[in-house]
Amino acid sequence: MLLTKYNYYEELLLSAGYSTRQAHFVGWDHAWAEVNKNGKWFIIDPWYIGNMVEITNLRELKPEFQNPSSVEVTFRNGTIVDLGKDYGY
Repeated sequence: MLLTKYNYYEELLLSAGYSTRQAHFVGWDHAWAEVNKNGKWFIIDPWYIGNMVEITNLRELKPEFQNPSSVEVTFRNGTIVDLGKDYGY
């Protein structure tokens, strides 16, 4: 398995007992890990965001986040869901 930053964090969090999923911008080459803590999903993306943040309007976090059309998440069972509305798209 190719170990990228997002799946490194995902595997690390899984080994600590957390629920995780992968997310990515639709039409843009960037992915990140997300972790569920106390029923809320948090973004783990040290490359762009720099820390753990609660899912919110991503368009407000960085100017370059204005361009993607949506966000898709992939759960551990392979289910892919478009959650763009949850991220402000």
